Amino acid sequence: MMNDIGIEFPTLLTTLIATLCLLLTSLLLRSWRVANRLGHIPGPNPLHSIIGHGLDAFASATTWNTTGTFPEPYLTYLKQYGDVFRLREFLTHLVFLNDPKAIQHVLVTNTTNFPRDGIIQSFLNDVMLGVSLLGANGAMHTKYRKLLDPLFASTQINSFLPLFDAQVQHSIDVLCANQSCGTPVDMGQVFQDMTLNVIGLAAFGFKFDQYPQAHAVYKAYQTPPSGLALVGMLFVPPFRDFPLPELVRRRQIQAKMKRVITDVIDAKLVQTSEPRDLLDLLLQHSTTAEAVAHTMTFLTAGHETTSSILASTFALLNDKPTVCQRIRDEYNYVMATYGSLAKWDAVGELKYTLAVIQETMRLHPTIFSIVSRTSLHDDHVPLLDGTVVFIPGGTRISINMAIMHRHPKYWTDPDAFVPDRFVEGSVAWKADLNLRGSKPHAFFYLPFSAGATTCIGHRFALAEMRVILAKLLGNFEFQLTKAANVKPAFNGVTLSPSKLEMTVRAIGRSY
Repeated sequence: MMNDIGIEFPTLLTTLIATLCLLLTSLLLRSWRVANRLGHIPGPNPLHSIIGHGLDAFASATTWNTTGTFPEPYLTYLKQYGDVFRLREFLTHLVFLNDPKAIQHVLVTNTTNFPRDGIIQSFLNDVMLGVSLLGANGAMHTKYRKLLDPLFASTQINSFLPLFDAQVQHSIDVLCANQSCGTPVDMGQVFQDMTLNVIGLAAFGFKFDQYPQAHAVYKAYQTPPSGLALVGMLFVPPFRDFPLPELVRRRQIQAKMKRVITDVIDAKLVQTSEPRDLLDLLLQHSTTAEAVAHTMTFLTAGHETTSSILASTFALLNDKPTVCQRIRDEYNYVMATYGSLAKWDAVGELKYTLAVIQETMRLHPTIFSIVSRTSLHDDHVPLLDGTVVFIPGGTRISINMAIMHRHPKYWTDPDAFVPDRFVEGSVAWKADLNLRGSKPHAFFYLPFSAGATTCIGHRFALAEMRVILAKLLGNFEFQLTKAANVKPAFNGVTLSPSKLEMTVRAIGRSY
């Protein structure tokens, strides 16, 4: 037997090496063929022959919290190479489409030819603890969309308004007690805790601050990976299973997070009461594995993105007292008229508050790039100027909101904070409309994506953020401390101010 093993081992090793060589050769040939067919699309020379633009472009997001250069280098590439340019990450070529007509073609007109990219799908499914709406394609995405759409209908969202109002009021009470002692407040953490309780209660009737162990697990799960680990997990899927201490800890926390959600599901499955939250409704038509992934998606999308947008909004408003006063005036008018923000008629009147949130999402999209697509077949993608660009089959496509939202062709004074550009009929609104040839925001402004993959919870998020922003500014004044750092930190999914430490002062109010 020993002799047999001695003979077989080198044969196995040789076979393995030969297989790896064939695989590498195949990948190199494929990359060369794609590059050869993309020669008509311009782009910068990579800093590294093997990594490509991995360090100078894709890894730049991991240093924005120190450099403060968001959204560079992407805007520089736009200026240098135009509305269509390409980059390379390792052996994969990525084409950036920064044109509304091209984006419409990819996301709507010919979307079946541009499914979500497999590598990014894999990463999202890993983060969401299973295949969810964010990581599904084709028939599975359609199935999940039909299943989940009713959970976010207008009537359902209206039923959550008292929840939004109550949770903000709880935070106001805590801040009132805190501001009396003059201690600086981590408002980023306030927003995280507030929105986590909101989505926990709305999604599965679970208030995280009443369950410290579950809260600690979720907080640990949200801890951003190191820059190296993030790049590896994003672009090299097998890397996630490497026996590195950071990755081992991550897998352990994933298992604990899955257990928290599964325990809630198990408890609900034995209940006989009427459905009270999103998970109750979801379990009527889902397996436990599907419910885990969907619930994790609700948590991440409904908590992390919302808290990040709110944090970015408060960072931007720090030196804009006129904007803050307009929000307060609007809040006071609505409260005098309706008496509460727990009803849709009242929330719908917060039009300027909504415009401030929309302008924040334009300048600082919390998810700055739509999940990349991969073309299945050759395609000729139309551009707004009437020309077309040839996209070979097998090409990865990137739609970058950080570029589109500051594109000088479509936004006047694109780097300036101008909420009135989202107030219909205003001078700023008309100026932007003229630049776009009287076309509406669709495919120019994409904070929630577009087409069949539009964020399913966008109405929920916008209603929640309006209530939070209006009530907080209606009751307090906020000021950044010297220790604050509003440069955006990237955790692999979202962007948010690195440290939103603020002083809080209660103001005279009638409500």
